Amino acid sequence: DNKGTPIAGISDDIYGNTRSETTPDMGAIEFTVSGSHLTGIYTIGSGGDYDSISAALNDLTIYGVSGPVTFNILPGTYTEQLTIGNVYGVSAVNTLTIQSSTGDTADVSWQYTPTSSANYVLKVNGTDHLTIRNIGFDVSASSSYGTILEISGETDSLRIEGNEFRGYSYNGNSANHYLVESTSNPGTGMVFTDNTFLQGSAGILLNNGAADDGEFKITNNTSIGQYFGFWIQSIDSIEVSGNTVVGDHGGYGIYVRSCNPAIVTGNKVTENTTNSMNRGIYIHDCDGNTSGERTLIANNMVKAYGLALDVRNTNYADIYYNTLINTYTSSSTNYGTLYIYYPSEMNVKNNIITNTSGGRLTYQSNGGSSIIFDHNMYYGGSTDYGFYSHNPSVNGSFTSWQAAGFDANGVLQDPGFYVYGDGFHLGAGNSLGTPLTEVTIDFDAEPRDDTTPDIGADEYLAPN
Repeated sequence: DNKGTPIAGISDDIYGNTRSETTPDMGAIEFTVSGSHLTGIYTIGSGGDYDSISAALNDLTIYGVSGPVTFNILPGTYTEQLTIGNVYGVSAVNTLTIQSSTGDTADVSWQYTPTSSANYVLKVNGTDHLTIRNIGFDVSASSSYGTILEISGETDSLRIEGNEFRGYSYNGNSANHYLVESTSNPGTGMVFTDNTFLQGSAGILLNNGAADDGEFKITNNTSIGQYFGFWIQSIDSIEVSGNTVVGDHGGYGIYVRSCNPAIVTGNKVTENTTNSMNRGIYIHDCDGNTSGERTLIANNMVKAYGLALDVRNTNYADIYYNTLINTYTSSSTNYGTLYIYYPSEMNVKNNIITNTSGGRLTYQSNGGSSIIFDHNMYYGGSTDYGFYSHNPSVNGSFTSWQAAGFDANGVLQDPGFYVYGDGFHLGAGNSLGTPLTEVTIDFDAEPRDDTTPDIGADEYLAPN
């Protein structure tokens, strides 16, 4: 531990090993290590510097680092269950990277069959400044336990990039099959970007973290076939942007709860099979504040069976430029394309809100102060009961909705989606929106018109 003080006349430990003359270890044993700190680039695999991932991580644990370290994993299949803990010498400069040597997830298959007592393939426990990149993780044959990456301890500055997480094809919502799981991690600065999550019961579960000031991001990932695409809860400030989620099993595409504020933008959320996703995007108790931080839900393209966008108990929030499609057949007040419950200080503008099956378009219940709907486009749904508001009271048509003071500049018309496109992009511009300084680009990162932007997630430039 190098925390002792030299004592005259005692130069050896109990085994005759020479004590340090300046900072001896406390206790009977003087700890010595043969070898040196790691620094530079190392290869793992047949013919590499290490023949296994475990051998490389063992050296990392023993010797620590004195500079940036990169482990390049050579093509092959690796059947190993490992834990990375705190690494001596790691810093913002002396970073640690574990990656496929070719940059292709198909070349490196990291497999294992987890158990009830150790449900993970890789456990990151308090490892800071770590990047895991372009690795193919596979538990697709593990029917009982199927978590791949467990994040624990106080893990700061973790970047998970370009990996493929292949889970077991599980029909439900078991905690045994969350592909990536982090609970009660007080660390900051976690980024998940450009990954693919296949099957399992959740692509990512993050619960109870301390990330703040825009350091916690889930961006540009693809998640297919889970009950929860992404489940994020009790994280201070979260960004979920640019992801493609294909939900299943009656669950949720993106679930965000108790994150203050939440930035949820530019995501495409659809169903894996017809009528297979209850909620596209679910936002619950994700308040902004009076200091200028506001929850923003913008430029999302969502199609779901029960509720396309469900926002509950959320204040100081803006819902801008989304394209929302709902396929539920009933006008019951339990459902709706856009469902808002107990809001306050909320703006709902420039959204396309449609229902293809005679259901309810909009539900707004028990609103507090300053709930503004305007410049929204509605289409389809129930002719007589497409719109509901608790206060002021509405349970009827678009005419009654406007008469109650909502959507003075809104319209009830066909949005005209491009017939050869993805069902969200426009076949022609509508120029019916109002400029909003918070959102100046569309879903495709194309600029919004400065004076007459299009309503919906797509700013029409050409058919796509």
